[in-house]
Amino acid sequence: MTRLSSPVSYKENYILSPLFRFAQICSLSVPGVAEKSAKFRWYTIYSVGIMVLILGFCFWSTTNKWKHSDQYSYYSVFLFDIITVILLSLISVLSIINSIFVKAKKVKILLANLMELDHLMDNNNSNFLKRRERTIIVELVAVHVFLMSLYTYDVFANILSFGLNYYTINIPHFINEYITTIEVLYISNYILSIKYKLTTLNISLINFVKKILQNIPKNHQSSSNLYNHPTLLSKHLEIHNKLCNMIDMVNDCFGLQIFGILFVGVIYTTYTIFLVLIYGSGKMTPENGVSGFYILFLYICVSLIYMIFGIMITVSCTAASLAARRTATVCYKLLLNVSVSPKSHEESMLRKELLLFAEQVSQRKICFNAGGFFTIDYNTLYTLFGSTAMNVIILLQFQKQGDKNVNVRQQLCTNFMNFDYDICDDCSDSSEGLAGFLCDLMCETVEECDETTPPSTTVLSTTAGASTAAPASEASTTPASSTEETSATT
Repeated sequence: MTRLSSPVSYKENYILSPLFRFAQICSLSVPGVAEKSAKFRWYTIYSVGIMVLILGFCFWSTTNKWKHSDQYSYYSVFLFDIITVILLSLISVLSIINSIFVKAKKVKILLANLMELDHLMDNNNSNFLKRRERTIIVELVAVHVFLMSLYTYDVFANILSFGLNYYTINIPHFINEYITTIEVLYISNYILSIKYKLTTLNISLINFVKKILQNIPKNHQSSSNLYNHPTLLSKHLEIHNKLCNMIDMVNDCFGLQIFGILFVGVIYTTYTIFLVLIYGSGKMTPENGVSGFYILFLYICVSLIYMIFGIMITVSCTAASLAARRTATVCYKLLLNVSVSPKSHEESMLRKELLLFAEQVSQRKICFNAGGFFTIDYNTLYTLFGSTAMNVIILLQFQKQGDKNVNVRQQLCTNFMNFDYDICDDCSDSSEGLAGFLCDLMCETVEECDETTPPSTTVLSTTAGASTAAPASEASTTPASSTEETSATT
C-alpha cells in the first residue's frame, strides 16, 4: 500500500474538497485531507471547543425542559423530548471523537489506498468526475436551502405556539441536525467512491477478457506475447482485494457513526408518529389556542430528514456491496466464452484465472455493517421501519394505561372533595392499629388531592334540577355542614 507521504495525487480530492471544508467546520474531517486544512494543533482545540459547545447546549436545554416539565400534557412526550436531545448531542460528540482522535490514522490510510487505486487503475474518466463534482455541489446547496427553510419555519412555529423561551432551548437540535447532515454526505461519498471503482473494475475486466479471446490464434497455437495476460488478470484480482479491504476499513472507521444515525432515526420517527396520533386525537394542543398543524408539520419534516439519511446510507452501502459481489457473476459469464476443454495455453490459464477470481469473490463476505451490530441492506431498513410501528403501538398502550390511572385518581379526588377535615384531627386519638392506619391514609390522600387539583376545577351540586359551581379550592376547605347550609339556602 502507498504510504501517507506518497506524492501520488488523489484525483477525487479536488472534487470532494467542498464537502471536506464543511466537514472540517463540523469537526468531522481529518486535518490534512483537503489542500487547505488547519494545523492539527489548532484544529484539535477547535474540535474540543465544538464538543464543549454541544454538551453545554445539551445540558442547558435539558435543565430548562426539566424545569418546565409541568407544561407538557403527557409525561411520555416530555420523556421523548429529553431523550432525543441527549441522544443527538451524544452521537455528535462521539462522531467528532471517533473522526479526530480515535480513527484519524485509519481514515488517512483509507485515503492513501484510494490514491494508490487511482494510480493503478489509471482512470481518466473526466466526464464522470465532472458529473460527480456537480452532484456534490447540488447536494450541498439543496441541504443548506432545505435546512434554512426548516429552521425559519421552526422559528415561526415555536415562537407563535410556545413563545421565545421555548424556542431558545431547541437550539441544540439545529446544531446536531446540521452535523448529522454533513456527516451523512461525508460517509456516503466515501462509499460511492468505492462503488465507482468497483464498477470501473468490472467493466475493465469484461473488456480485457474479450480482448484476450480475440487475440488468441485461431489454430490454437501458443503465442509468446500472450503469456503476460494472466498476470494482468491477477492485477484485477489484486485491485478487487484492495477494494474489499477498503470496505472493511469503512466499517471500522464509520460503522459506529452509521449505527448512531440509524438509531436516532428510529427514535425520532417513533416520536413523530406518536405526536401525530396524540395531536390528531385532540388530547394535546399547543398554548395560546394555536393549531397543532404547525408543530406536527415541523416534526414530520425532521423525521423525513432522518428517514432520508437512512435511505441514503443504505442505498450507497448496498450499491457498493452489489458491485463487489457482481464481479463473481461477471467472471462466470465470461467463462461461457471460454472453451470447456481449452486447446491452448492461453485459454487454459485464462479459465483458471477466472475460476480462481470467481471463487475468491464468492467465498468472501462483502458487506457494510453498522458497528458490527447488523448488516446494512434493504432488509435491515425494512426491519427498522417495522420496529418503529411496533414502538408506537407499545407507547400507545402505556399511554392508555396512564390515562386510566389518571381517571381513577381524579374520581377519587372528586369523592374526597367534601371530606370532613375534623375527622383527621381525631385520627391519632380515637383509632389504633389498622383502623388508625386507614384513617391516616385517607387524610393524606385528601391532602394530595387538594394540592394537585387545578384552581379551575369546579364542583357541581344539584338541588331540584338546578346546578351551581364553586371553585375547587373553596369546596375543599368548606366543612360538610356549611355545604349543606349553602345547598339549603340555594
